Amino acid sequence: MPLAVAEKELANAGIEFKSAWRVGEITAVIESHAREHGIDLVITGSHGHGALANLAMGSAATKLIASLTVPVLVITREAALRANREQGQARREGAKKREAVAGDD
Repeated sequence: MPLAVAEKELANAGIEFKSAWRVGEITAVIESHAREHGIDLVITGSHGHGALANLAMGSAATKLIASLTVPVLVITREAALRANREQGQARREGAKKREAVAGDD
């Protein structure tokens, strides 16, 4: 199932979501889906090929930004990795604080 990993992550984070799988030209399909469901923000990932690669072949994220009538938030791979590291660090710090409080008994 193509969306299983994303669905699991969202569920684990307690984020409400509805998933959908469509086939077709990316901008037309997403625009249509957003309009039909009243979606006011599209979030997409970027493979981060850089400006030169985008000029040569374009990218899905670039096409979405240029074509959609709703705002598009592009998350780069680097930003996602940084967020994962920061989240892991926050979890470790929270666990240490809980251990310290439990040790005060």
